[in-house]
Amino acid sequence: MQLAKLFGAEVTGVCSTANVELVKSLGADTVVDYTHEDFTERGTRYDVIFDAVAKIPKPNRNKALTAQGRYMSAHDNIGRETVEDLVFLKELAEAGQLKPVIDRTYSWEQIVEAHRYVDTGHKRGNVVITVSHTNKPDKALLWTVGSSPEKRKGFMKGSWT
Repeated sequence: MQLAKLFGAEVTGVCSTANVELVKSLGADTVVDYTHEDFTERGTRYDVIFDAVAKIPKPNRNKALTAQGRYMSAHDNIGRETVEDLVFLKELAEAGQLKPVIDRTYSWEQIVEAHRYVDTGHKRGNVVITVSHTNKPDKALLWTVGSSPEKRKGFMKGSWT
């Protein structure tokens, strides 16, 4: 959502009541609370639908897309990031133009607990696993835990910070 806004898109965010203020703070022009309304029934057509949790059924998303519209899921792009993409995101974050949303942070020793939390389906933002290395006290390996067991399939993305 934040990247779409940075590139000039008009953004509609879809979330539960508990996340309406968060989604607004991240830049959504319009927010639809899915506990009260199905965004696909509003009559609005979208050029892009980005499904961060891969839960929109195909018939629903197709009726909400324009004729040339495109459906994208966060789960479709796992592992396709380039170094340049990551550097770009880092620079945006450092400049304050990208606000990382971190729900919880766990140590490596708490990784099972972290996965259990993610599996509840109630995380808000990212869950981070930190790994400290005694030979590099100023570094930590951050692992982003996937969103569901079936999508995760044991896969975790890592990057040095």
